[in-house]
Amino acid sequence: MKEAVAIFGLATDSTQTKSREILSHLRRRIVSGEFPPGSQLPTHGELCRKFKVGASTVHVAMNRLIRDGFLRAKRATGTFVVDHPPHLSRYALVIPNQESDPALWGQYYRALNNEVVGTRRKDHRRVQVFGGVEPHPDNETYGQLLHEIRSQRLAGLIFPISPWTFLNSPLLDEDKTLPRVISGAISIENDPDYPGMLPVVFDNRGFIVRSLDHLQKLGRKRVAFVGFNLPDDRWEAELAVRGMQTRVYWCHAPKVSEIGAARNVVQLLLRLPEDDRPDSLIILDDNLVEGATAGLLSAGVRVGHDLDVIGHCNFPWPTRAMTNIVRLGTDVREILAASIESIDQFRRGETVSPRLIPSRFDFELAGVRQANVSSHFLEEEYA
Repeated sequence: MKEAVAIFGLATDSTQTKSREILSHLRRRIVSGEFPPGSQLPTHGELCRKFKVGASTVHVAMNRLIRDGFLRAKRATGTFVVDHPPHLSRYALVIPNQESDPALWGQYYRALNNEVVGTRRKDHRRVQVFGGVEPHPDNETYGQLLHEIRSQRLAGLIFPISPWTFLNSPLLDEDKTLPRVISGAISIENDPDYPGMLPVVFDNRGFIVRSLDHLQKLGRKRVAFVGFNLPDDRWEAELAVRGMQTRVYWCHAPKVSEIGAARNVVQLLLRLPEDDRPDSLIILDDNLVEGATAGLLSAGVRVGHDLDVIGHCNFPWPTRAMTNIVRLGTDVREILAASIESIDQFRRGETVSPRLIPSRFDFELAGVRQANVSSHFLEEEYA
């Protein structure tokens, strides 16, 4: 009896090994383009003879490829590669933090997630969000993503920020033929940490120039800033060219998770003596828009009269504002489209150049989703 079990077990192991061999062989030929979309695969009988196995072993491998989205079976006709196999149509958006942590899951992540989940694409391409990814074995989402990579079920990976948390992990090191995009990167083409990464670059200089040009046309000269990334030499140079100024105590960086801190900072700015008070405000982080504009409301400031305000935005998903402001930022629809096109170009063997995502004003974009908040609610909550 023990001998029979041993023989049965050996046969099972051998069958599984052969099935995996057939699976790997067929998937490799599909992904390489040897079996392009719409093409017919060898018959079960031909595969049985080629690999010297029974029909059940071939059946297991073919069923796995059907479940993974590579094949479809036509009764009495044969088995065919689907028109849009996953390695040419599925894209992973990799977000490294949990949505439940507001200090880490910012509005940029939320806007991308909203666009992927809330907007149905009109073509065959599909983007899947992998949120809360951390590079250790206990992280379930990380394991799922690695499985997708190893099963060759992805066209590419899209990282919304520099993926430094994944350095020296299989997520970056395995399958170098898999295209990976970094959005928001400035100069990563020659970064030794990210060889071969495809950059989708935000037009930071455009944000600087366009925001200051807008305020200059309104006659503003004294600019305050609220945001995580405070003004640097580039801002100073552009301010000087326009005869505008800022001051150290007009620049503040409250925590993005603390609405009250942004509100208090703005109130303090507007309680300065009139000759030492800014006449305009740029909110550099859309996570701070609600708090900063609540500060304007509490201070009794008339936006558009006492001062003008520009708030950063990830279109078409603006954060709530407590008063009317001008929005300026990047469109996550353009970010996703540019990322997907970069991946597709790479897979076609074409040269991929960095893609620049322009900064746009809200009045330049059609169909921006706005948050409607009644004045009664505002007065009740923030007065």
